[in-house]
Amino acid sequence: MFEQIGFRYSDIDFSSARSKRTPDGACFRLKQYFPNYIFSDVSMDGMAATLPDIKTILDGVTLGGSRVSDEIEVRNLKDSLDELISLVKSSRFKLDKDTFCNLHNIAAQEEALVWGQFRNGGVSIAGTSFKPPAAESLPVKFITGIEYINNIKNPVERAIVFFLFGALNQFFFDANKRVSRLMMNGELMSHGYDAIVIPVKKNRSST
Repeated sequence: MFEQIGFRYSDIDFSSARSKRTPDGACFRLKQYFPNYIFSDVSMDGMAATLPDIKTILDGVTLGGSRVSDEIEVRNLKDSLDELISLVKSSRFKLDKDTFCNLHNIAAQEEALVWGQFRNGGVSIAGTSFKPPAAESLPVKFITGIEYINNIKNPVERAIVFFLFGALNQFFFDANKRVSRLMMNGELMSHGYDAIVIPVKKNRSST
């Protein structure tokens, strides 16, 4: 499956996670990396913000000339990361619909058409002719997909397959990749692996 999409495990460095494979350690490292994670994430969504801009917003300071929607997105992502860490550290994180929707409810608040629930209408993906599944098919598609995913033994593979599953099927009107990444990283950190952060330079080189 991964070969078909050009994915290689060697593209990801899990060396730091292997040495201290504990959920608390993985959560601590992600917490320290919040500004960079958020900068990377919003850059993938096309936000023209610098790392200092992100740090300023996280400090609670309003940026002159920035869009209100951009600042909402940054703060929502920070809040969703806080919730993710809380779930992992308390062993409450699960690859299930409730967790998926809970994280979307925080990450996409005031951004998506509706947040915290699966979409009830059609969507499209810019730059591709692929048509996501019809809204009425999503509940059954999720049940079938998550049953398959939760039977994958390797936690790294399980986490990455969930990200691909969420991004492909577009369960929400917006923020699908963002929340699917949160779910992926929650699964990784629950098993002591560090969260995956895609460097901004790679984001921009692929656009």
